[in-house]
Amino acid sequence: MNSYDAGDPVRLVGTFTNVGGTLTDPTTIALRIWPPAQFGGVTPGTLAYDYASGSIVRQSAGSYTFDINPLPSGTPGVWRYSYVGSGALNAVFQGAFAVRQEPW
Repeated sequence: MNSYDAGDPVRLVGTFTNVGGTLTDPTTIALRIWPPAQFGGVTPGTLAYDYASGSIVRQSAGSYTFDINPLPSGTPGVWRYSYVGSGALNAVFQGAFAVRQEPW
């Protein structure tokens, strides 16, 4: 799992492959991001994006990226994300990254 300092931009990469292992584009793509619980155990809401809105960028067949600046205040902890593809290819790509606590 990659780790970042609070406030650093993070590029979330998602890849989709068919059963033969070939990178393949789904018809629709959704991205869900789950920030870590904040002080007091409060879990912020899920962040949701989709390819149709233009916020997710296609790099090449089956490969997509989304840039995020983990806010509020670079919330430290483990952030989870999931790309969900449907239509021509039904598949899910999941990942996680950690944001380190500011040292001051």
